[in-house]
Amino acid sequence: MNRQVLLLATFLLTPFMALPQGLLQGGEAPLVVEADEGIEWVRDEKKYIARGNARAQRGGVELRGDILTAHYRETGDETGQNVYKVVAKGNVQITSNSARIFGDHGEYKADDANFVLVGKNLRIESNRALITARDQLEYWEARQLFVARGNATVVKEDKRLRADVLTALVGLTPAGNQEIQQVNVWGNVHISTATEIVRARKGVYNLQTGLVTLEENVKITRGKTQLNGAKAIVDLNAGISRLVGGKGRVKGLLPTRRSKRR
Repeated sequence: MNRQVLLLATFLLTPFMALPQGLLQGGEAPLVVEADEGIEWVRDEKKYIARGNARAQRGGVELRGDILTAHYRETGDETGQNVYKVVAKGNVQITSNSARIFGDHGEYKADDANFVLVGKNLRIESNRALITARDQLEYWEARQLFVARGNATVVKEDKRLRADVLTALVGLTPAGNQEIQQVNVWGNVHISTATEIVRARKGVYNLQTGLVTLEENVKITRGKTQLNGAKAIVDLNAGISRLVGGKGRVKGLLPTRRSKRR
């Protein structure tokens, strides 16, 4: 049965082979689609539906889901069809060379070359860090950029950085491998380590160096000590936080002990 499904997939999805690099963007490698329960071609609605542990793989990107639905337009040229959207439902997983993304429902739009995922337990797993979000995850394929929205959090070892929105940028290592190297954060930025809490409005986290540069209404709290300023650099690897130059005056609130009267 599985073998028949694979042959059917190869036949029905031949039009995908003209699509670009990435999952649906340029290049000449075919989009390989597999499904345990079969693939349905709904001609009147111009779509294919793959059911049961469905998987689509091409150009180093793989999309999985309980059900994958590919919507196409008729082109009138030799290819005949052009897939412009893929919808994934149930146990959605996207795997690229740099990370794995998980959600309950996902949609890929070829015109924008991006995935949007929603659902519970949204997360991005990479060799650098774990990123989670409450509302939505996005993967911009051509730009190699991840976006997390709503209580977005990046966790590395025992360090945790949280914000309303974060973007994770993928770069190349000296060995030529892809990995998340920088995270930009906006809105209610909150860093927690084993010894202190740091708050700000925006920041940039370099995962290679462990340095976080924070700006606007920065507050560093360690125990009863608090430092306030416009800009700070937090070294998550060394556990050192310092206020640096920026607009506004630096202010420190330091605890003191009352001397005992004799």
